[in-house]
Amino acid sequence: MDKYALLFPGQGSQYTGMGKSLIEKDSSIKIIFEEASEILGFKLIDACQNTSQYNLQKSCNAQVAILTVSYASYLVYKNLFIENPSFVLGHSLGEYSALVVAGSLNFSDALKIVYKRGLLMDEVSQSCLGSMVALNNISLKVLEEICAEISKKNKIIVISNYNGPNEIVLSGHNNAINELELLIQKKTKANMIKLNVSAPFHSPIMEPIVFQMKTELGKYTFNFPKIPIISSVDGKPYNNRNVIENLTNQICSPVYWSKAIDFLIDSGVKTFIDVGPKSILKNLVKSHISINNILNYKTISTFSLDNKEDIKAIEQNRRQLLTQYLKNLLKEAITEKNLNSSIDDYQEKVVNLYHNVEQTYKKVKQGSIINNNDLYDVEVLINKILKYKRCT
Repeated sequence: MDKYALLFPGQGSQYTGMGKSLIEKDSSIKIIFEEASEILGFKLIDACQNTSQYNLQKSCNAQVAILTVSYASYLVYKNLFIENPSFVLGHSLGEYSALVVAGSLNFSDALKIVYKRGLLMDEVSQSCLGSMVALNNISLKVLEEICAEISKKNKIIVISNYNGPNEIVLSGHNNAINELELLIQKKTKANMIKLNVSAPFHSPIMEPIVFQMKTELGKYTFNFPKIPIISSVDGKPYNNRNVIENLTNQICSPVYWSKAIDFLIDSGVKTFIDVGPKSILKNLVKSHISINNILNYKTISTFSLDNKEDIKAIEQNRRQLLTQYLKNLLKEAITEKNLNSSIDDYQEKVVNLYHNVEQTYKKVKQGSIINNNDLYDVEVLINKILKYKRCT
């Protein structure tokens, strides 16, 4: 199977009604929302479904909601994948979802950290009068020059997200962003869009909460990840770096999303799957590979688990891969030379087991769905067949 990466979105991907389709797909996933509600002290599913009662513009609500929906989405659809992902990558807040899925951080601890993170960011939003904007159709050099022209001690504006060759995000004080808009209209043909966030994230304006965030992170245990995690702070693998330092630096550092995607493509990743609300990351990757004219970019696939057509396409692809995989297993079982002279053993421990695997193969070929536990059972049977045939 080709290498694939799971992508987890950050703040701004929230929307009213998110998570509803996951519960409709798998009612047992309610347990995740109930666990989150118990930890947070309010009904998270209500926050996702009813923004009049719970303001999803507030970071403390939006961030825990996105984390929970992203993790729930992974749990609902993880059986679509025959193998574990080659990499996981989160966009800003999404890095916490990546840490949970990679086994570095348990979900309940991630919720507590993210809720505190959101509260601290809300404090900044109440005092700093800042926001974020996305721009496209503008060169990085021109944008850097404009930021340098505007920025002063009490009027900061900086590049906060390198999302791709055609989208750069800026964070800053509102008066700086107002001036930016005037200069953009005067000097360029760029488009500017205000983002659905409550504070100027990933900028020096967030500096007042850095120490508190580092202190909070120090209360928790981070395990070595079972799946390689790419950091959005520099677009490189975590490896043995200090997780707490990395997540602390994330508060004021820009998101190098474009670098991270380049690293994954250079590492042989062929499929990118957006896990969480909306399809923002899927679209960023599509834009990145098409504008950069990545070599063989047509062989790179992008999907979103919040898109019904994409899910159908993934399911179809899984069936095709699984059918071929089972076919290869059966071929291996047949072609292995039999060294076992016992006819009874051969009938009971080879032929009968082979027929069991063959039945599973036929079901999958006809469109039946088997989960990864069923697949594991098939692999156990094949290994038994090979073991018995090799016995002398």
